Amino acid sequence: CRLTDESKKILVTSVCLACSDFTAAYYSYTQQVDRTIYPDGGVMTWSRDIQEQSPTSTRVHTEVIAAIRAAELDKREYVLLKIMLVCNDELEGLATLDRERIRKLKNECFKTLRVYVFKKRGSEGPAFFGRILSILQVVNRNTNWKKHQHLLI
Repeated sequence: CRLTDESKKILVTSVCLACSDFTAAYYSYTQQVDRTIYPDGGVMTWSRDIQEQSPTSTRVHTEVIAAIRAAELDKREYVLLKIMLVCNDELEGLATLDRERIRKLKNECFKTLRVYVFKKRGSEGPAFFGRILSILQVVNRNTNWKKHQHLLI
């Protein structure tokens, strides 16, 4: 959808970290690992000391992958969920028309995802749909924690 330059800037600066983390987590899930790995071969590692000193900092690199695994997320579900993650119509400063366009796209993806999941998963569709949507909460919670940590440093 077409947005003003100012709305594009607000959207990109607000969602880039969450989008990056979600991408890395999904890639890690497809590689069947339980901690963040990157396509270039880099791996997020930590010592026992770091894990004991800051369990939250290690959790952010495993929790999203665990949520994706619990939902058994496939590529179509991942793409639709990623669009929903990026389409944050609640950001301050968005132009009114842009906010409506973003909301419309997000709602279309929500409906498409719901239909797809219910059709694919049959009677288990509602439960899996809930698990899939909960991934967004995990990503956003971890992203907010990381942003606060960066502000402290």
